[in-house]
Amino acid sequence: MLLDNLIPTVYELNDKKDIKKLSFRNKRALELMDDDKPATNMNLYNMYQRVIDYIVGMTDNYAKHVANQLNGMGY
Repeated sequence: MLLDNLIPTVYELNDKKDIKKLSFRNKRALELMDDDKPATNMNLYNMYQRVIDYIVGMTDNYAKHVANQLNGMGY
């Protein structure tokens, strides 16, 4: 679930090179990543690696919270 949302987000970020040009959903996904979001100057591999590191570091409750936020279910 989380990868299904975050991988396309990172791919779009790599393609457009500007957070302001992303879709609303992808902007929201990056906002949820907060300080862990990839920088626009990273290559695609490092962006993917950043997403994987972000997910691996989550607790179960936080992962559920983020997944609910990405799917529009709030808390």
